[in-house]
Amino acid sequence: MALLKSARFRGDPVLERIRAGTTSSYLTYGQSGSHIGAVQYGLIDLGYSIPSGATGFFGNETSAAVVQFKQDQVPPLTPTDPVVGIGTMTALDTAWAMPCADRDEWLSWQTRRIPAFDFNRSRELARRPITSYTFNPESAVIPVQFRTAMTVGLEALLDPAGSPDGPFTPSATWGASPLDLEHCHIVVDVPSPSTAWLDTRNKYIALRTRSTALMNQADLSGHTTFGPAWTVVYKQLLTAPGVGATQGYLDQYTEFLDEVLRTSATTTESVRLLWHTFDSDNWRPVEMADNDPRRAWWNHVVPAPSGVTRTPFGSDEGAVAAHTFLLGDLQFVVDEFAVITALAPTYIEAAALVGLEEKHIFAAMQGLPYP
Repeated sequence: MALLKSARFRGDPVLERIRAGTTSSYLTYGQSGSHIGAVQYGLIDLGYSIPSGATGFFGNETSAAVVQFKQDQVPPLTPTDPVVGIGTMTALDTAWAMPCADRDEWLSWQTRRIPAFDFNRSRELARRPITSYTFNPESAVIPVQFRTAMTVGLEALLDPAGSPDGPFTPSATWGASPLDLEHCHIVVDVPSPSTAWLDTRNKYIALRTRSTALMNQADLSGHTTFGPAWTVVYKQLLTAPGVGATQGYLDQYTEFLDEVLRTSATTTESVRLLWHTFDSDNWRPVEMADNDPRRAWWNHVVPAPSGVTRTPFGSDEGAVAAHTFLLGDLQFVVDEFAVITALAPTYIEAAALVGLEEKHIFAAMQGLPYP
């Protein structure tokens, strides 16, 4: 049984033997291997100097870093010699146990370009249990069942201890941000639902048409499309009250969500939020493909908000279409204070409500600089 908790070290047979206290297992000068490299990366990322980097060889630089690490523990580890035994391995593992234990995830957070809206698992750990998620006033009009299902979903997907699969499992997402997780789909969890859902779906199609018209209207302002001044204009259009028989955009979206709840009550067919994580290629594990099962999760909205589980059909678009009926989307951003801003049909609408321009998001997705 694995004793190590950090994704950096957990499962490595050499490091696991050290953690278990096997008498003959320890790391010391002159040894080499991938397990040495993992320990070196752990020390380097905690700020200890190994100028040559994680070479996988335990030399003088690594010896000095190990000694300093042992001296810095409270109380210091003894003896303070250049040897990684059970005490040192346990302390190093504890330092990386949660929430960004995987080095790729940790590295990704060193280069994020939208810090105010990159809500990661470390922030989720700091939030619990002191605060709760709240909604931007413009998004607080979303029906309570949807708000509850969203917060339950985010709490599970951002669990610092692992994914909804359980403790120490690989994370379900590296963060709730325009780069990682910024949407969920609203679906009926049968492929051929009652025909009453067609009218509900048409309300969402009308909303998409309306958003396109408002974008075109914002373009007429003369500002660069998706730039900061354009975003201000677009927000004004999205939040403008209705005129006469024409609903405001926010009211129209809320009416769509209310219609989802009414139709579900009438048909007794359940509705779920379908979450697709790790959405951007540049901000996910290198080996992760679009159809990776680690990307597909869902939870109920009605009959009652429920916990998150894996979907039984993965994230492939064809499989999703074969098992569910898509009604629409909830696009969202989560700020550093755990405030959720949600709208649709694209992330551009939710981002506009918080003054975050699409050009900035696109640059960050591509790893490009932005003024």
